[in-house]
Amino acid sequence: MSGVCTMEICQAPLCNDNVTNGNETGKDCGGETCSKCPDTWTCILNADCISGVCLMGTCQ
Repeated sequence: MSGVCTMEICQAPLCNDNVTNGNETGKDCGGETCSKCPDTWTCILNADCISGVCLMGTCQ
């Protein structure tokens, strides 16, 4: 679920809904479907980051 709900109906996770959901690693970034995250944002893999460097859970 996206966590974006109205009257108990939740929309599918989107890369522009201003929350971290779906398989995103940062707010609307990272994961398999969204754009890469900027420096200082949360990451899991190097591929989550614009820089290509994820160190201790933060894009470098």
